[in-house]
Amino acid sequence: MSEERSMEWILGHALGDVSPELAQQITGALVQDHLPGWSAKEAATTTEGLAAIADYQTTCPWTTLLVTPWLAGATPLDQVLIHLKLKWPDLRIAVLFGAPAPEYRSLLTTLAAYQIYNCLIADEFQYDDLVQLVTADWRWQNVQPYLGTPDGIGPPLPDTMPRQVALRRTDPAVSGPSTVIAVISAQGRSGKTGFIANALWATANQGSLALDLDMDKPALPVYFREANRPYAIHLQQLLTSLAPTPTVDESTMGERLTPQDKQEIREYLHRAVEIRTGARLVPGPLRSHTMLAQVPPGLVTEMIRQARHLARIIWLDLPAQPTHPLWDEALQNVDQVVVITTPESVAVLETLTLWEKLDHLRIPRAARRLVVNRVRKGGVPPQEIAAVHLQHPLWAVIPDQPKRWETAFQAHQPVAARQEKWWLRLMASIVTASDPVAGSTPPDRPVRIGRKKAPKTQGARVPSP
Repeated sequence: MSEERSMEWILGHALGDVSPELAQQITGALVQDHLPGWSAKEAATTTEGLAAIADYQTTCPWTTLLVTPWLAGATPLDQVLIHLKLKWPDLRIAVLFGAPAPEYRSLLTTLAAYQIYNCLIADEFQYDDLVQLVTADWRWQNVQPYLGTPDGIGPPLPDTMPRQVALRRTDPAVSGPSTVIAVISAQGRSGKTGFIANALWATANQGSLALDLDMDKPALPVYFREANRPYAIHLQQLLTSLAPTPTVDESTMGERLTPQDKQEIREYLHRAVEIRTGARLVPGPLRSHTMLAQVPPGLVTEMIRQARHLARIIWLDLPAQPTHPLWDEALQNVDQVVVITTPESVAVLETLTLWEKLDHLRIPRAARRLVVNRVRKGGVPPQEIAAVHLQHPLWAVIPDQPKRWETAFQAHQPVAARQEKWWLRLMASIVTASDPVAGSTPPDRPVRIGRKKAPKTQGARVPSP
């Protein structure tokens, strides 16, 4: 697996109705004689038991979970394993099949769509085979022959799965279409990234995912972790795994990614870091690296497409440079756009230019959400920015609260963690159906932040980044 493990390895097993001899070989001789440093414990006797562990435990109790298709239970085994994998991406799930049989194809297809490749299909096997099954991370090529998939073709996508499986991609309560929301600004230091950190936190109950696509100044992870402790995954890892792309005609740019590239993207997104239950983050590049020349066309499009299979609400942190090459590509693949501006005169003029570019890109005005972040006192009144300069409704005004935000930043926990109900109300007004033409209306009255009253002429009020 990609991250370092503890020095104690635990093999959880849920074997079901297998022969006593096989059960003894796995729980006894395999661990005692062939897996030094490992211990074994029974995980569950039914699929419902496994599902309950995923629902009620916060930390994963095993290094590897070994199951067989003969585990009894009313809940389908594939749904339970997918639920476990999405909650604990670092959990190695191993499935011990018997001899190859047609009835295994459906289960194998489902597991492969969620990168569960540790599947041993054999009527006879040695202890060495079992050791590899539970200690090594297998890849698509190990499952591919059993599904009859030609070489060069990647695994099936999650959207090919039955509906009841797709609904458990993030959380049992999550259902409905995904909505991709880009958060943009015309210049830096607007509070764009802080807004996304709080939005990610506040929409966790719906199943949220944030993609840090700010290639210039990626800062989203530091809202949840110290800057000198970067997460184990970063965008450079994905880029180095992609196949070199030959020079092609502009008309074929969208076809630069190979099936193997798409598989690498899928596996990278599945390693998203869990910020809290229901909210995950895909970090961007390390700030010490220059990414501009390395990002192939079509990468952002594919990342967004696959992210739709993993969460109901996807937040995109884009560069604060409307001229950035990734900017146009990303905005052509989103459902809604949140525009963050500050009230300084220069910032308002830059935002007006940004607004005109959105018109040029044919981003519907019904899909836009205007938020004014009062990072300091003074400047153009938010109502004037909305009514006079942009002629667009005002969704929110974030007040100037530097001490509150500095405290939250030092604690690596968004302001929304303590003022969640205010952010929930704001998110309810921002996030709408994935059809941008439908749009939504601004909040009827301001969201009150610890105040009994708020000016009726303003939009929703939330804490300032």
